[in-house]
Amino acid sequence: IRVSPKIASRGRKAETAARFDTVFMMDEERPTALTSLMSGMQLAQVRVIFKLPEVFRTFPHPLAYIEWFTTLQCQDPVSGLFIVTCSTR
Repeated sequence: IRVSPKIASRGRKAETAARFDTVFMMDEERPTALTSLMSGMQLAQVRVIFKLPEVFRTFPHPLAYIEWFTTLQCQDPVSGLFIVTCSTR
């Protein structure tokens, strides 16, 4: 999973666009209307990956701040792709 902010151009080095990977997350409390293959899966975009400062660290693994998308329920009739939007909850 990759996350990187936009990097402004410097001298001859060109600007680098931001990159925020989209991931499927397991969420057993929010079942979807899909088949069992996708049941409990939720779509999210990873915005930041970080570690807690040593003084607060009781969990040794990296943490992530994510932004949720709406559940996978409605498919576009032409393409068959699922229609998602940013979740507002």
